[in-house]
Amino acid sequence: MHTEFRKELADHERKTLEALVFNERYNGFIRAWCDSEGHTDKEIPYMGWFWRDVDFYGRSVTIGHGDGFVGFMESNKWGYPQRNLNEGEYEELMSRLDECRTAKDASEIREATGRLDNWMQGLDRVGDWS
Repeated sequence: MHTEFRKELADHERKTLEALVFNERYNGFIRAWCDSEGHTDKEIPYMGWFWRDVDFYGRSVTIGHGDGFVGFMESNKWGYPQRNLNEGEYEELMSRLDECRTAKDASEIREATGRLDNWMQGLDRVGDWS
């Protein structure tokens, strides 16, 4: 089984593997944190019932705005206004996610996710929502 997996990886282009590893670093952290014991709902703001993977590597991050809440939104089943982050917002988002990912303990992660959430909620007044 591991031999087939190695062959499968060898058949991919470098850019594809870079994207897979990069995206999994961020999506994996968010999935693990959102599903961890003691997690408070929506500490990392997203629309929907569960985390849907985001293409962080491709710099294509969609956010939604609904019911007074802004969050990541990779599936818009609700018809909420949505938009993609611009380049500056993307860079700010990634810096804030890095703060969350590299925090030393759960308390620091919660502080960092709180700052991320506060920043994201301010995005409701910025940009072209369609």
